[in-house]
Amino acid sequence: MMEAEQYDQAVFFYEKAFTNNPDDEDIVQKLSFARSRLVAANLIEVRMFRQSNLQVKAAKKLNESLQQMEDWNIRADSAVKSTIDEEVKNAALWLNKELPTLAEQLNYNRFTYSLKQYNHIIDSGLNARAINKHHPKMIQLGKVQCQKMKSSINKQSYFYYEVWQSYCSNFGGVQTYKLSNDSSRFSTANIASSKLYLTPNMGISKNIFANTLSQQLKHHLWFSENSNKPLRLNLNGQINYKKRTTSHTFSFIYPAKKEIYEVVKDEKNPRKTKRKLVKIIPIEKTIRVKGQSYLESVSHNLSISSNLHSKRISGSEIKAKKEYQTYAHQAYFKKKNIKPLKPKYLNKQQWFSTIGDEMITQVISDLDSAWISSFCLQESTLKLPKYENAARCAQLKPSHPVVISWSKNEFGLNYEELQVLIR
Repeated sequence: MMEAEQYDQAVFFYEKAFTNNPDDEDIVQKLSFARSRLVAANLIEVRMFRQSNLQVKAAKKLNESLQQMEDWNIRADSAVKSTIDEEVKNAALWLNKELPTLAEQLNYNRFTYSLKQYNHIIDSGLNARAINKHHPKMIQLGKVQCQKMKSSINKQSYFYYEVWQSYCSNFGGVQTYKLSNDSSRFSTANIASSKLYLTPNMGISKNIFANTLSQQLKHHLWFSENSNKPLRLNLNGQINYKKRTTSHTFSFIYPAKKEIYEVVKDEKNPRKTKRKLVKIIPIEKTIRVKGQSYLESVSHNLSISSNLHSKRISGSEIKAKKEYQTYAHQAYFKKKNIKPLKPKYLNKQQWFSTIGDEMITQVISDLDSAWISSFCLQESTLKLPKYENAARCAQLKPSHPVVISWSKNEFGLNYEELQVLIR
């Protein structure tokens, strides 16, 4: 990627490598170099946008690059610093025309958006006069909309309430409103495990397993501490673990030698005889050791289901029988370097921790679909206040027409720009 000057991709892969190996100095150096090259390349792109009279793109890319330099602690050399100074000056000159125009149009939301979107450019101080002149009027208009938005809120406006709070923080502080329990969502995923079977030697209860699955769902949008009713899911199936021990004989072959001797008379004393080695033949010998064989087998077959506001939520996971074999013995034979062998059993905890992941992924997918159907397509019977459906839809489908229409009509911004305004 670096050789191809695709610095954004190089940074992406180096960041992945750094996450896995944070102490590798070579990766740290290469990541730092790739980031520096990316920033330099972005500044060239800024200049190209500006020279093509694409001032908005130039200002956004410049501000993004300055943010990267801050986040990554990149120190600009003299050439880069000169480029930054020149581009900041040009972007500030453009803003000094843009901000008064927005103020004359009473476009207070886009004016405020610009202050946040181009914050690093504004930090140069070159726009202070334009901001000081028009900002008070923009704040007053924002306060008016803030009060108008309050009239659209009721006790079930949970997501729109958060937008309202963040929006009002731009115009004089956060306002509050007392919400009631959220009747459309659920406090937790209550997984019933009465129809789940676990073999007795699992070392864990099915209630603990069900609770582990429930924890994987608790951060989904459908679940909130502001609700007082759980969503019941029924878990069915079985998880099997078996271990069988049998006797096992180990055979070890080792090199040895066969010596052939000849009986001969002693030359000094014929009445005496002695043995004379005449030949050595290499051979192999076998030693047999008694031990044990341990055969572990695992399998599971699970399904889970529920109904959420008439939407079907389900998932399943089937894993065929899988076997793991290990051996043990207590023999010690120095000549062959045979030492006692300990069994290497299956890591039950590691195996068990992965069970249900596939099934929960399917459940989350169904929860997402139910959310989109309920709040983007409004196929549910839930009666939510004005704009609440759009604010909820935006959580999973920010490009949905419902979200686009809401953001444009109420704020005069697309949703990506609205996110900048309320961040």
